[in-house]
Amino acid sequence: MCQRMLLLLRQVGIALSYAVWAVSHNFTVFVVARIIGGVSKGNISLSFAIISDVTPPSKRAKGMVILAPRC
Repeated sequence: MCQRMLLLLRQVGIALSYAVWAVSHNFTVFVVARIIGGVSKGNISLSFAIISDVTPPSKRAKGMVILAPRC
């Protein structure tokens, strides 16, 4: 459950980053938006961790292959 919450928080952070970036009128606000986006990145790594946690070892490779083309 904790990993789902982290994934959701990261998605919200990326959305917030794009929203701030879209309305930035000076360089400082743009940099703040990029910092928010940078902190929120890492969804692929978290997705791999979730797949490895919730799938049995015999099916883990299939789950990784489903995610890998999206990297």
